[in-house]
This record gives sequence, C-alpha cells and structure tokens, in this order.
Amino acid sequence: MSSQNGQDNQENETTSKQHKPAKHSSVLENFSFLKEIVRFDEGKSEIVAADADWLILRADLLRELFEGLRAFLGRGADIAIKAAGKNSGRRFVDILTKRNIQLKEADVVLNLLLNQGGWGKFEMQIDRDAHKVVITIRNCVLARGVKSPEPSCYFLAGYFEGFCGRLFNMEMECVESDCMAVDGSICEFKAKPKRPSKP
Repeated sequence: MSSQNGQDNQENETTSKQHKPAKHSSVLENFSFLKEIVRFDEGKSEIVAADADWLILRADLLRELFEGLRAFLGRGADIAIKAAGKNSGRRFVDILTKRNIQLKEADVVLNLLLNQGGWGKFEMQIDRDAHKVVITIRNCVLARGVKSPEPSCYFLAGYFEGFCGRLFNMEMECVESDCMAVDGSICEFKAKPKRPSKP
C-alpha cells in the first residue's frame, strides 16, 4: 500500500512539473502595464509607463484621426499610418531591451500591453525557425464599429512589422489578412521576412 502511495505521489509530481508554466525573468514577472500607467505626475500632468510618455485617449478619437487623414490624403494616408506604426513597434522593442527584458519574452509583454491597454483580445503565434508570425485580435480597437471594403488596421500592421523586424533582426513585411471591419470576427495579421526587391 505504501509503495503504491509513493508511486502515485511520484506520478503527481511528474505531472505537475510537466504542466508548470515556463518561468520568465523577474523583470517580466513584475511587469504590469496597468500598474505602471497609473503613475501620474501631478506637477507635470504626465502619465509615465515603461519609462515612456503616455496619454489616455478615447478610442473613437483615434479612429476618427485615421479616418480624417484618409479623407484628406487618400491612399497616401494608409502608407503614412503604417510607417508610423512600424516606428512605434521598433521603439517598443528598444524600450524593452533597455529594461533588460529578453527578446524571447517581448511577445509576452506585448500581449500584456495590448490586452490590458484596451486594444482588443490579442494572441500571437511565433514560428521562430521560419521567422513567421500570426497575430489575431478579437474586438480590435481600430475596427470596432467600423465598416470598410478592405482591411484597414494599417497602424497595427505597421506596428507588428516593426516589432517583428526587431524581434528577428531582419526586415519583415506584415499584412492584415482578415479584418473585423470587413464583416470578419477577428483582425488577423501575418508577418514574414521581406522579399528582396527585384533589380
């Protein structure tokens, strides 16, 4: 009987070790976007999160800003919006690196940022060998209440392009393959290494 109990205990210990989540660095374990964003400097009227300057902004104002740019600049606005997103994605990884967060953990921190920051329900699948990434967002902030004939979350496509480029240390391209604004249930983005331009 006692030998059976010992065997059961050993099996339970093995099972619990197998299902134990991977341990991340202490920096990441203590990272909370929401806790950091409430650091408000009353004297300067500034919000600081992850050593960066932040602003609380209504989501509809962000959507209206992008729509306004499209109304004045046409298709050129989408190129500019994606470029701005790409720069932001790169800077985000640079900030993490300065905070001693390893690149292999950057996607976990981005998950926290988007989910806790109100951008939508975010998931990222990374194939590190092929340097390919698939990102899905349910209830994406840029597509909420928006109707469009084509995928229109250019800022996020650019953001993920810049983020993945820093992650893999190579030029990447990211396209939005599905968009909630085009009668979809999710916004889906696919990033892969950028093809060299033809001579």
